[in-house]
Amino acid sequence: MVQRVAPVPAASDISFSIDDASGQIIFQVHDPSTGAMIRQVPSEEQVALEARIRQLLGTLLDRAV
Repeated sequence: MVQRVAPVPAASDISFSIDDASGQIIFQVHDPSTGAMIRQVPSEEQVALEARIRQLLGTLLDRAV
């Protein structure tokens, strides 16, 4: 399935990183003149939610064994 993505300004800094808590690849677009983050995929909220779910599942599984 192809989804439309918002256009990224040509003069942007793009970076990739891996979130320590979730292991997800994070894609960020920054404004080169200000250094401000324009967009992050997945969002910070999504990354935090996934990390929390993994933590809860780990605790649940540790107790069940």
